[in-house]
This record gives sequence, structure tokens and C-alpha cells, in this order.
Amino acid sequence: MSLQIDFQISPYEGVGNIKLGMNQDEVRKAIGTDFKPFMKTPQSEMPTDHFIGKGIHVYYKMPGFCKAIEMFPPANPTFRGSRLMELPFSQLAAYFKLEDSLVKIEDFGLTSLRFGINLFVPDLDESQESPVKAIIVFEKGYYDYKY
Repeated sequence: MSLQIDFQISPYEGVGNIKLGMNQDEVRKAIGTDFKPFMKTPQSEMPTDHFIGKGIHVYYKMPGFCKAIEMFPPANPTFRGSRLMELPFSQLAAYFKLEDSLVKIEDFGLTSLRFGINLFVPDLDESQESPVKAIIVFEKGYYDYKY
């Protein structure tokens, strides 16, 4: 049985005690020292911190400030008192559509610019009941979609 780590999402502010805009040292102090930096993509401008055993990746922008926080098990992100991880996509999509008229449904989940949240559902092409596998909380401008 794995330990779940609860994190309350505050739109455009952060997750738990991890705040968007913190520098790398502040993030690492808030989460813990057991992390491994890596380049998420070849286009990444800075390394991403993978916090070992916590289910957290923190993305940085130059010169080293937190721009997004990705969570996956064992992290248990909550929004407005409800957990988001492992719930059926159809249930969460219905909720976000009611709360954000501009929510963008995509091949692998959804993005809400109103709340600064992206839900990642890799098996969405198989079923609308597929569970959410990762959640990204991001700063304004992280996703520059045109609606």
C-alpha cells in the first residue's frame, strides 16, 4: 500500500506549500531534498525537478522560478475539497465544463485556463471513463491557446 500525499490546488497560486514563482531553492526546501533534475524535453529551457517518492515534477523558467507543478501518484491533488487523481475523465470534464465555459477538451485530457489546471488522461482514446493519471497546475501564460 502506497502513501498518498495530499496537496490542495490554489488556482494560479500553487499546490499546498509549493507556490508558483518560487525559486528552485524555495521549492526544494518546501518539498524536500530527495530530488533528481532532468531535462523533460529537448526544448526545455531549464531542468525539471523530479521529487523522488512524492509524485511531483516542478518545471522552471529562466532564471529558475517555478512555472508549473505536475502531480501523479502517490501525490493526491485536491481541488475545492475533492480529489482529482484516478477519477473518471467524464466526471471531471462535466464539472470543469460547468465551471469554465472555455475549458479545452483535448486528445489526452483537458485544460482549464480559468483555474490553471491541466488533467492528463493517456487512455482517453479508449474510454471517457479512463482515469486521470497526472495533473499540472500552471502559471498564467503557460498554455497560450487561442480560443
